[in-house]
Amino acid sequence: MNRFTTKQDAQKLRFNVGSQAFFSGYPDFHPSDTDEVIFETAPRLYRCHMQIRKKDGTRCLFMWRMRSADEFVAYTLASKLPMEMGKFLVPEIAECIGFTLDHLRKLSPVVERLDEKHAYERIIYEAYLTNNGFFLTKDQRDLAYESYRASRKANE
Repeated sequence: MNRFTTKQDAQKLRFNVGSQAFFSGYPDFHPSDTDEVIFETAPRLYRCHMQIRKKDGTRCLFMWRMRSADEFVAYTLASKLPMEMGKFLVPEIAECIGFTLDHLRKLSPVVERLDEKHAYERIIYEAYLTNNGFFLTKDQRDLAYESYRASRKANE
């Protein structure tokens, strides 16, 4: 899928998420920021999750206590931020936490709340269900990328 980094550091797992997790191979892809998520089994600085953003907005780090896939689904369904579901669309994260297509289907109400800027996540979500697996065809990835680019141009 992409050439993102996954590092195991003691009890931490780190993944690239967001648009870079899907589109980093496109030559005209120039994201405004880098998003990463860290899953920790025993965090000391926070109870459930924490977000750190560089002041210039070029980097965002999401730190999460490791939970079961069912707990992540319950949290995401209750969240007011539907784009949080995007981390589960990264196949390596889904595999790491035991997230299945059945878990993904449960997030249907969240998908319906995605804004235009995150419509590419809806395309990826639907593609995974169509493909019966956490993978995209080239045409599906291209369609998601065009959605991403169009929403960014509209917001300029």
